[in-house]
Amino acid sequence: MTTISKWIIRERLALLASSLALGLAIIPAGAGRAQVVAATGDLLKCQKAVAKEGMKLLALEQKSFEKCYETLLKCEIMKIKGEHKSPDKAAQCVAKAAQTCTKVFEKIAKAKVGKGPKLEKTCAKVAIEDIQQTDGLGYGLLPCGAETTTPGFLSCLDQVLQPKTEIVSGQLAARIGTLLDAQGLGGSFPNLPRP
Repeated sequence: MTTISKWIIRERLALLASSLALGLAIIPAGAGRAQVVAATGDLLKCQKAVAKEGMKLLALEQKSFEKCYETLLKCEIMKIKGEHKSPDKAAQCVAKAAQTCTKVFEKIAKAKVGKGPKLEKTCAKVAIEDIQQTDGLGYGLLPCGAETTTPGFLSCLDQVLQPKTEIVSGQLAARIGTLLDAQGLGGSFPNLPRP
């Protein structure tokens, strides 16, 4: 993992922690209900699992965007500099890079599918109210707070984080959006910056 990727992960954790701390400071504990139902250990186990799996996914997405970008950019630069021995070699380079991108993006999709059941199992003893309320995990302060089921919440959290990952990736790899678009792969990533 690159230093930039590690920095991004630390910044996202700090933002999440400060968001939760802000919510806990503004909204009195127990607002809207009597008490947290889940045991403290179960809440902490669920929180740790959500954070761990979320960070693993963010790291995988960042690494995948970097790998894809590097392979596409290499072909593009070689084309501009005339380093390909023939047009066929240039086309082969781009086709191989597109295959690399497809593989890494399939790996992301597989990881997303796999983390859902794992988190649902880990958080099984924690009611959705304990996930949402500020006297629980406090995720109700975030955009997914209206979700009424744990699977719905986890899916929503992924949908909230995905655009942010794309934006950061696009800022670190400025041409990735246009390079993916040129290969017909950019449609799945609408939040990548483009000129």
